Amino acid sequence: GPQHQTVSASTEGDAALADRIRSLPGSFDSFRALSVAEVGPDGTVFAGLGDADPSNPGAPEADTVFELGSITKTFTGALFAEAIERGEVAPDDELAQYLTELEGTPAGAVTLASLSQHSSGLPALGATAEQSSVASVLFNENAYSSTTTAQLIADAAIAPVDPDQGSVYSNFAVSLLGTALVEAAGEKDYAALLHDRITEPLGMDDTVVAATADEVPAAAVPGFLTNGTPATRWWGEGYLPAGSSTFTTVADLAAWARANLDGTAPGAAALEPTGTMAEGVEIGGHRPLLDRASTV
Repeated sequence: GPQHQTVSASTEGDAALADRIRSLPGSFDSFRALSVAEVGPDGTVFAGLGDADPSNPGAPEADTVFELGSITKTFTGALFAEAIERGEVAPDDELAQYLTELEGTPAGAVTLASLSQHSSGLPALGATAEQSSVASVLFNENAYSSTTTAQLIADAAIAPVDPDQGSVYSNFAVSLLGTALVEAAGEKDYAALLHDRITEPLGMDDTVVAATADEVPAAAVPGFLTNGTPATRWWGEGYLPAGSSTFTTVADLAAWARANLDGTAPGAAALEPTGTMAEGVEIGGHRPLLDRASTV
């Protein structure tokens, strides 16, 4: 049954930052813990609030490992911009140019730019993940474990494409984009591409993706539903570029934020708007923008 969740009094790191976070308007109900970094011209400070792991009480630290979720898409957007700069791909290239299994299909004819901007006409999920998503909601299961990269492409081969549907947020589209970028770069898989072009150059050593259950970091804090029920771990190969199972720390994300702010991040051109996602919201190589500062 429902359990009340809120951030406890436990605190780690910079006390002044923690106090400012606690004084923000609104409620911390449904949250269990917060891990915060403030990036400024004089450096970065960290604060942890609440108890991230009930079996090991205490506030999270800068190196506490959390699931990242769809913020992973900022990596995929940057990898796309970086691939354009390297001359490996072009925004108007069709998907089938890199995923040849899709030649002659509607999905094969969509452009890489449309995948990154959620305007490809593809649905939010491929058929396999869509079928699993019902059980995921009803029974707290992993909707992504059944979709390998090969299955993702097979789902794309039969997927409908509606050019008139407008902007539809699509894990399916971004995962296909990331898969195409792996092929264009000649890399082994998305994990290798992410490591070689973003996390290793920026020293983000605690940021990993989990294609299998065995690759989930043992130190990662557990996740919970908003009613306090323990959430199942998500992992799965096919949707890695969309964020099905990325694990990281606030220290690594602060390094990512700083590199984007000072322009040294690989693929920083993804910050520049190239289209409109919704009224008042522009989108770049992937990242939805309200203004430059809001991206990070």
